[in-house]
Amino acid sequence: MIMAAGMNLPLYPALRMLLLTALGPDVPRSDALLAVLLGYLPSLQRLEISMEHEDPYGDPQITDWNLVERVLMGIASARPIHIDGNGIITSSTSVLSKLTHLKAEINEDLPSADIDWLMVLLQIPTLTHVFGTKWTNAVRWLRPGFINADRLVHLELRECTFDAQSLERLLKQTRKLQTFIYQRGWTKRVDWVVEASELTHALQCTSKTLTRLELSFNRSDRRINEALYLQPLDLSGLVHLKRIRLSASYLVQTEEKMECYKGRRYRSLYDEDGVYNSAKPLHHLLPKSLEELHIFQVHDGLEFSLMSHKLCESLWTRTLPVLSERQLQRLNEITIEAPFEDRSVFVFEALSKATNQVGVKLTTIENSADHIRSWITGRKKKACPEKKIDWGFDGEIQWAHPFTQRGADSQFKFR
Repeated sequence: MIMAAGMNLPLYPALRMLLLTALGPDVPRSDALLAVLLGYLPSLQRLEISMEHEDPYGDPQITDWNLVERVLMGIASARPIHIDGNGIITSSTSVLSKLTHLKAEINEDLPSADIDWLMVLLQIPTLTHVFGTKWTNAVRWLRPGFINADRLVHLELRECTFDAQSLERLLKQTRKLQTFIYQRGWTKRVDWVVEASELTHALQCTSKTLTRLELSFNRSDRRINEALYLQPLDLSGLVHLKRIRLSASYLVQTEEKMECYKGRRYRSLYDEDGVYNSAKPLHHLLPKSLEELHIFQVHDGLEFSLMSHKLCESLWTRTLPVLSERQLQRLNEITIEAPFEDRSVFVFEALSKATNQVGVKLTTIENSADHIRSWITGRKKKACPEKKIDWGFDGEIQWAHPFTQRGADSQFKFR
């Protein structure tokens, strides 16, 4: 019965043979049994799976294959689909026909699984929400094409590292994406440091639908790798954005960071010609549709001062009628996370005055626990435990336990 069930899964021949071998007459492998089960859960809506970092187009020995993830990949890439006259994608098979939420995390310390593998998973036509960690892109001469992920509305990728070309290729597959959360992970590849213009170009692929955006860095050891800093980012072309969460380094640039990034010093903290967006006011870098701005991962006091100055500059100009069309007129709330300790009145004095003047709500969150050195006193602090990830833009997505993997405990939950 189990062998017959494995034979009926929509898999390409080589994978089917490996699955049947693992289900052999002796003691079947646990991952093979779970792989077959995965194909016979037609009502499954949410799946959390912990994946290995194998090359999906490589040919490892059978002992290296994890058949749960391989069968999932096989189902995603081999399932027949149909596109009706309205462009709606439907599946002609009942395998995973109701799966809407998928979380795929890589079992490695650094980003290691190739983006092509992620792109295969996105081909499951029912997916609306996809979450992942530690994906990256390998160097390839040729990458396959993929159909569009037409139903995807939420894409959340943490500790992932893509070059500009791969990130753009990924976002081009989405047609209805409303929320994009991207946390850059560690990489030793200096050529994968994405420039502001490249990231802007990639994000522009989502400009017709994106309403919520979060961009940050993986704070390994609770510090940001300076080599991953970008110049201030121009998001003005994302004309439907209403809520933004950004690492402060996406908004302002200090001389120290420019030196790390370009290897040479600049004559001022601001780029006078605006080449790197340093001289542009924030209301030229942020979309007019913006309603809520949340700034976090403020690296140091200088970065905070520059950011506060730019925010005040843009807020004050909202009171000038001649420039009213340029201003962030819809902005009604600013939230800032910073280690201001017991000096909030002094630290936020100028910004508080500006927000009160234009009727914008200012929320400050004291996060000294996220820093290993005090801004105020310079004293070192004890390391704090790694924070739990709040999945979803507002932490509204809850996950139980990942689907069982080969060699793992035999407990799992799914709905």
